[in-house]
Amino acid sequence: MVAWISVVSVAIAGSRYTYQILWNTAAAWIVVALVAIATSRYMYQIYNREVNPALSTWVIFFVGGFLSFLTYVHSGKNMTFETGIFNTADMIGDLLVALSVIIWVKKPKVKFELFERLYLSGAVTIVIFWIISENPIVSNALLQLLIAGGYIPTIRKIIRNKRNTDSFYSWGIYLVTSSVAVSIGLGNHDGLATLYALKSVIMTTIVLITMIVYTKKKRRIEE
Repeated sequence: MVAWISVVSVAIAGSRYTYQILWNTAAAWIVVALVAIATSRYMYQIYNREVNPALSTWVIFFVGGFLSFLTYVHSGKNMTFETGIFNTADMIGDLLVALSVIIWVKKPKVKFELFERLYLSGAVTIVIFWIISENPIVSNALLQLLIAGGYIPTIRKIIRNKRNTDSFYSWGIYLVTSSVAVSIGLGNHDGLATLYALKSVIMTTIVLITMIVYTKKKRRIEE
């Protein structure tokens, strides 16, 4: 009887492990597809001037994402296609959006005000800390806090204009993408990958709430 219980337990554990591997691989490709859809749609909306994103946000996102990728690679973690795909795809998407704003938005403004300057100074400080301490894991965690601050220019722009100037479609897809990426990080027991994705879930939710609030306010004014 005990032997049968052991066999069943091993079989269940094996099936769960197989399921987790299959889900991680499938989820990684889902992330790639969603980032591609969201980015291409966002670029199309920028081209048609349906949205007017804050360029500084996307420049900051790219800088933060690039440094996050470098620290993750040097963290000693066994980075796989699944655990590294969100940061990689995110970084490429941020660069494409920033370039789209530069190319297609009439006189794009890169307002590196006090916040933006402090942000970039923070990025340089973290790089210096990484070089001196040789601790990429702590540096990566600090970068997640810094990247979270990169959402502030977008939120601030919506509040200043008192209307939504961004895309529900793209940010909504990004929220779904981040949520899928969280499951990949948790499934692989990868703390850094989970932290990167979880930060995106929290901050994207805040952006979407801000967009909803000011969309409703504008509708009330028009009524």
